[in-house]
Amino acid sequence: MSYWPVQPLKRLASVAVSNVDKKSDDVGLPVQLCNYTDVYYGDRIAPSPSLMRATATAEQVRRFRLQANDVVITKDSETANDIGIPAFVDSTAPDLVCGYHLAILRPRHSVAEGRFLYWAMSSTGVRRELEVGATGVTRYGLKTEVIERLGIPTPPAEEQRAIADYLDTETARIDALITKKRRMIELLDEWHQASLLETLGDWRVGRSKTLRQYGGSVLTGPFGTVLAASEYVEGGCAADQSHSYQGGSTFSRESHHGARRSGIEAGAPPTR
Repeated sequence: MSYWPVQPLKRLASVAVSNVDKKSDDVGLPVQLCNYTDVYYGDRIAPSPSLMRATATAEQVRRFRLQANDVVITKDSETANDIGIPAFVDSTAPDLVCGYHLAILRPRHSVAEGRFLYWAMSSTGVRRELEVGATGVTRYGLKTEVIERLGIPTPPAEEQRAIADYLDTETARIDALITKKRRMIELLDEWHQASLLETLGDWRVGRSKTLRQYGGSVLTGPFGTVLAASEYVEGGCAADQSHSYQGGSTFSRESHHGARRSGIEAGAPPTR
């Protein structure tokens, strides 16, 4: 049985901590800024109209311009377990720049595949190591040397690509299933709402149906006391105060959902 060697991250990738703040001035170069939230809430980075527009110096653009196959991680956070969250750079543009509180991991192509490095940085073991390495009291951060010392299992390049391909495919399949399930839930909710509207009327605009339309009747009280066994109704529907009824005979949403002490018995003779 063979084991992958564990190497410090600095042997697999260069590490650059950005100092580009989200601001604009008249002397800087206009850039698309990849911000902390773009990395924290998204696992892929690419040029987009949704990215913040800011300015940066020519030197900052040279040092912190993102390239395809880079991995960007969160470097600072209010909690240690939010440290080191990664995103993979799918594609780039001449003005796509990494913002403040982030670090760029640029794979050394002879030894590391960017997509594999992204998945390695997402692994539980690496995340725990980053959490332990973070320093701070009210705000936590990672020093560059802590990032560079991270131990990364390093299979051969061909295996790295195969692992990344498999994880990309499986997570895409799972994401598609989750999306499909959410859509099914939405459709079920719509169907349920439509069924209620068809049965009960649209209470949102004051329309409702009378008990007579349902073929039912009301068994009253005794309110405020314990009901005797003989006063319980099988198959009934709970209802509450009289103000829930319009004109003494209307079954509204409030009586349907909030009722506790009266029973509605379909087909029974009215009780007064």
